[in-house]
Amino acid sequence: SSAALEVLPPSPTYDSRYLHQAEAGMNDQMLTNGVAASAIKLADELKKGGMYCIGHVADSLANATSELRHLNRVVQRLRVKAFPQTTIATGDHAQLTGAINIVLGARLGHLRPHTLMCRYAPSERMPSADYAQLAADALRLGMHFQLIQG
Repeated sequence: SSAALEVLPPSPTYDSRYLHQAEAGMNDQMLTNGVAASAIKLADELKKGGMYCIGHVADSLANATSELRHLNRVVQRLRVKAFPQTTIATGDHAQLTGAINIVLGARLGHLRPHTLMCRYAPSERMPSADYAQLAADALRLGMHFQLIQG
């Protein structure tokens, strides 16, 4: 009952209003379900001192709460500097909607994710067309998009 997505930092923009982002370090966001610890460590290494979010899309409040506890334990066990996030989404394209919600929520401050890393595991809950839509939305937001296998 969750999406397997992962987000990394956006490349710094050259718009003068956003130059402070490059100085603040890279900003990561990872939306994850069943992503290997090595992928989490890689994203942590790539952030270069910036913000790092690990997110999960759940289908109920109970699942979101337990997943948030799990993500907190993962962050502590792997000793990465990350902010766990969960969101709840139900219905058609729930995983896509939840993933976009987490990405947009992480962009509210001035430290914004630059790259979306997404674990590619198409299923009924997240068909290939939804991955394509997520990639298109990330590119529209000026983010890089990467698929990881596993």
